[in-house]
Amino acid sequence: AKSLPEACRPEAGFPGGVDHRAITLDMVGWKSPHYKMPTLTLETKPWSRDVTEEVAQASKRINQDKLDLRYNPSPFGSDHMSFFSRNYHAMLAIHGDDGSYPAYHQSNDVISNTDSQLMGMIARACAGGLMRMADINEPCI
Repeated sequence: AKSLPEACRPEAGFPGGVDHRAITLDMVGWKSPHYKMPTLTLETKPWSRDVTEEVAQASKRINQDKLDLRYNPSPFGSDHMSFFSRNYHAMLAIHGDDGSYPAYHQSNDVISNTDSQLMGMIARACAGGLMRMADINEPCI
């Protein structure tokens, strides 16, 4: 952590214990024509909502009101489920209209289907959430 500017480091130093949390991303970056605003769904179990809260707060600070966030407390069958089976706090970031994505699990699901502005907002929200979970000082997020 010496690469972090001193002002960004936690005042008490980094914790020595292990804290397993995860943010997974799946099918992010496609901008649905059904929503007026770029939309991202944060999906987790209610007992793991602390992870979604960190991402939501980071998005609010970084993206302001440009990214609409939705919360789904009923996760099912995706990359974050293995974390729940070990009682790790985790969340899935998935585009807000995943049921309407026309290239879902098809060969035409390619990077050119993504919106670079939306991908940037999602990346900043998730990276900011990770920094908040790592207890990086607020001015650096």
